[in-house]
Amino acid sequence: MTTCRNRTILVALCSALMVCFAASGARATLQPPPPEGPLTQFAAHDPKSIQTYSYLLWTKILGTVIEEDDKGNTGVNYGALGVTGRNALESFVAELTSVPVSTLNRNEQLAYWLNLYNAASLRLMIDQFSNLGSPGLELASRNPYATERFNVKRVYTGKENPWTVRNLTVEGVTLSLNDIEHRILYPQWPDEPVAYGLSCPLRGCPALSRQPFQGGLVHEQLREAAKRFIADDDNVAIKGDTVKVSEIYKQAVFGGEAKVPDHLRQYADISRKRDLGAVTRVGGYMFDWKLAGKQPPASLRLPQGQMNRGAGAGGQIQE
Repeated sequence: MTTCRNRTILVALCSALMVCFAASGARATLQPPPPEGPLTQFAAHDPKSIQTYSYLLWTKILGTVIEEDDKGNTGVNYGALGVTGRNALESFVAELTSVPVSTLNRNEQLAYWLNLYNAASLRLMIDQFSNLGSPGLELASRNPYATERFNVKRVYTGKENPWTVRNLTVEGVTLSLNDIEHRILYPQWPDEPVAYGLSCPLRGCPALSRQPFQGGLVHEQLREAAKRFIADDDNVAIKGDTVKVSEIYKQAVFGGEAKVPDHLRQYADISRKRDLGAVTRVGGYMFDWKLAGKQPPASLRLPQGQMNRGAGAGGQIQE
């Protein structure tokens, strides 16, 4: 009943947004950084700006596709989105890429990039991997860029994958998801636990939340995401003075293996912080490469190359 109601909301909202528009006129956390350096042009911001973004449509989409299991872990039900919801997602990403991000303040910019990344990642997952295998399988689908079947791990760790394709244009700059992660978010917010706010379709990644990031709450939301990730034994397993951690902690943004224990203590909740008290070193790495969530049905197989097309407004810039 909830899914049907959400679909009805998406149909009505998407239709209304297209009328409004007519009247007015792809993540791989384990990917290495791109060879280019930080995109310094996106450091421009307006510290006096009071503009906010509502993310209304993104909220509806997340409410439709995010499900929780009996342990409270979230996953994506790709089939629940449907073609109409997929069109709404297209509209939302198109609207986000048209936002003059340099006119926002820093908190709004951080929320903006996180939401754009996650929405584009969800869209990529639906479009490029629409013929998924059953959840839990590493052999996912046919490679959209070749004919052979592929392994999810090889896609995420290879030199070329959909997350490196530059097909998101913001303020005249064409970006990939990897660019947003490594060339904008990490360099500009080095003291924030940004990595915990970037979702991917694998069980080993931080989960996609039901709630969009909001400028006024984004720092608290990232810290809560960090707490949830660190509290999960599948990501951080403590044994005596050693800890076995997710492979995401191999990234340079975490400061190197020697600094990981202190990082974990910094962002863990009180209970987990106590458990981490005796930890002095990393004793190994792990990562669950199985797919998280439910596969989309065969009826949701859309043409490739639809990035940055569509109409509508995903929210409103409010003064």
